[in-house]
Amino acid sequence: MNACHVFSGIINKSGMRSFSILLFFVSTFFTLSSCEEGDVNPVDGITIINLGDSEVLYNQSQSIDVDGDGDSELTFVTVLAQENNTNQLQFRVFPIGANRVFEAGGRALMLNEGQEIVPGNPFEKNVAPLVAKVESNGSVTWQGDWLNANNHYLGFQIQLADGSVRYGWVRLSFNQASEKLIIHELAYRHKSNTGLRAGQTEIF
Repeated sequence: MNACHVFSGIINKSGMRSFSILLFFVSTFFTLSSCEEGDVNPVDGITIINLGDSEVLYNQSQSIDVDGDGDSELTFVTVLAQENNTNQLQFRVFPIGANRVFEAGGRALMLNEGQEIVPGNPFEKNVAPLVAKVESNGSVTWQGDWLNANNHYLGFQIQLADGSVRYGWVRLSFNQASEKLIIHELAYRHKSNTGLRAGQTEIF
């Protein structure tokens, strides 16, 4: 017998108008409120995941399961490529499946703390390398919007199995001397189709 039926049986007994009924009602209020279908809504919040300063180096990638469902949503990799008569070591992010990163003009935007990551932003799956080491005619140059990244933010959107979308950020740095991309932490908002700000960790 569920709580709804128990409570109904008590209040229908003649003469049972004592203080104990009031206490019972208070203690079972939240259980009774769930008797109506569709009355339960997910609680909004922000999940923060410490990624332990994971490193992406030559021939070493990092895949991230953002929502803990057992499948990776974002992969950070290095790619050896030949473009325009140059040899390049590219540091890239590849969103998996229907997931996307915040971009402009085909480039993943390097965000400062406080910038908005919201449904109206442009998100794309295929973006240019974050950083590239370019070798040509014996000389080496470095290119990419994230070359000087120091605790900057990459915005993303992920799509869950039910089709709903979550927004979040990954905090990144790049060390040119060590030739590595560093992944510090990430966060995403629980409420579907609702944005947040880069670096945000609480709901205000």
